[in-house]
Amino acid sequence: NAEVPPESLKALWKIKYRLIRLSEKFEGSLVEDKGFTLAFHYRAVDPSRKQKLKQKLNKALEPYIKQGFLYLIVGKQVYDIRTNNDWTKGHACLLLLNMLRSNTGKPINAVYIGDDVTDEDAFFHMKDGITIRVGQSKKSEAKYYLNDTQEVLNFLIWLGQTLH
Repeated sequence: NAEVPPESLKALWKIKYRLIRLSEKFEGSLVEDKGFTLAFHYRAVDPSRKQKLKQKLNKALEPYIKQGFLYLIVGKQVYDIRTNNDWTKGHACLLLLNMLRSNTGKPINAVYIGDDVTDEDAFFHMKDGITIRVGQSKKSEAKYYLNDTQEVLNFLIWLGQTLH
């Protein structure tokens, strides 16, 4: 069920503008609006300011999370803020694959590559696909691993050449 409670959408809209204002105070941060989720990236923030930024983020998000309108997944230097509707990247992948299969009537060979905790849901749900975790992880649902983004690029080049 992809229905999003109206209270969650309203909370997401409210917090979006608070996060944008916060981002303006911390050079190197970015708010990414993904529709039913927001991602607050802070990888490029000065390391000496990251702790203060995280404290301010937690304070801004706390009331919405306590009320159950939103939930938070903390990834690699990103806060992933989601509406409370139980949808993940894994659910979205399955929806897209099912749409493609029904439109084409053909099997779909999907590849999913990710490097963060938020990608684990997609790894889990894509049992028939090729799932690749970038970077070593003690525990991952991915079937395969690549060490870094250079290996991802090499893999994608190889895949493109192989498919032609």
